[in-house]
Amino acid sequence: MKIRDAINSAVLQKRFPEIYREFFSNCPIVVSAPHFFTWAGEYVGYWGGLMMLQKLPLRFFVGIEFMPLATTPVIQIAPESRSYSLQENKFKKDTLDHLAKDRLLDFVNKSFKNKFQKKPIKIHLLSEMPLGGSGSSGALTAGLATGLALASNAIAPRDIHDWAKQPSSRLIKNKKYRFDFIFRLAWKMLAAYQGDLTSGATIFTALLDSPYPLYYVLKKDKAINLPLKAEPPFDLIDQLDFNGGRLNELFNLPARGSWPIDFGLLYLGEPRGHTPFSTSPLEDNIKNLTKFFQNNFPQAALGQNKQMWQKNCLEVMNFISADVLLKLGRLLSDGHRHDNLREFLRAVDRHQALFLLLGASSNTSEAVNSVIHHQASKIDDLGAGVKAVSTTKKNIILFIFPAGQMRQTLGDILLLTKKEFSTNPVFGYASWLDGLEQQGIKVEQALAQKIYSPF
Repeated sequence: MKIRDAINSAVLQKRFPEIYREFFSNCPIVVSAPHFFTWAGEYVGYWGGLMMLQKLPLRFFVGIEFMPLATTPVIQIAPESRSYSLQENKFKKDTLDHLAKDRLLDFVNKSFKNKFQKKPIKIHLLSEMPLGGSGSSGALTAGLATGLALASNAIAPRDIHDWAKQPSSRLIKNKKYRFDFIFRLAWKMLAAYQGDLTSGATIFTALLDSPYPLYYVLKKDKAINLPLKAEPPFDLIDQLDFNGGRLNELFNLPARGSWPIDFGLLYLGEPRGHTPFSTSPLEDNIKNLTKFFQNNFPQAALGQNKQMWQKNCLEVMNFISADVLLKLGRLLSDGHRHDNLREFLRAVDRHQALFLLLGASSNTSEAVNSVIHHQASKIDDLGAGVKAVSTTKKNIILFIFPAGQMRQTLGDILLLTKKEFSTNPVFGYASWLDGLEQQGIKVEQALAQKIYSPF
């Protein structure tokens, strides 16, 4: 049973040319950034732990329209945006979270005050996933920062084009490439938009080219406490150092090698809304366990120190995140060996166990995970690797199978999920159908520089 036809940016542009034509006709500058998901580290990354993320072949388009001259220049977001609904197979009207949008616009207007010679700017948004989908906020702010920097002549299209040719370490360290400028500007926009903890990993992923996952880790700084909850004007973000890069910069991988796995995203209903990250589940568990030990086992060698509980939990999380990255790197670089595949799948399963520890996995998603594992075990002793994509989007499940072995069974999983849990599940991404995304941030149109879109 075929689960669906291919869905990616090229397919959608061919299927709905009128949507893109209308969008591009209003905007002399258009930038797009990829949506993405997290393989590992979505929780511990806020404390400086290792994260690994993957771009999706679906993009978020940010358009810049210059409005007539006015005495009070202002940057605003068009009241109506559009996003693609896979359930309904059409582009629908969509809106950003109201409070998040207000925080973002407040920061943007202060940052770009007097940059546009009293020309008001209207920002148009077009997303190939729902605005609450995987990686939407990082893609939005990466595209917005780049688009406004282009409009204010703070960066040129050739600068962005050159990023794909450079190793990530050079882009991070060498200011002449303007990568660090855009990265930190977009990170501040993301901090304003989310109004909560940020790490910068999602921005880094959206900006860089690579068909492989990207890794990211914040560096230790005694003067800055992690997790970072920056306050306007977000100057702390300029002080934080980080390390990051493409997986093929850590491992000897071909430019565009084959993958011995199929992987994808199962949506248990359409993702909507903005859910801020919270440290409360872990902190509450640690607080309760420490109190329990102190009251009942005051002489025990362990369990008396809340800070030690938290540090040890975070170290374990970082270990498991690094294990996922290492096992995937070995799998892709060492001949796709059977034992490497097994170890990678089990590493992903161990990562999912963390969500149980955090209290960040819903009963429905855990039950669906069991269904996927059960169906996979009928076909191959390797089974499957299954995890939620984040602690805030519990209804999006990442699944990984040996390449080719579960494609016919996925339709059964969809039917079982719909029947047993009264959800409206859909495969939001399937690597073997939709392909892998290589391109990061992209200048789609810049009329002043004679860069034209097909529309």
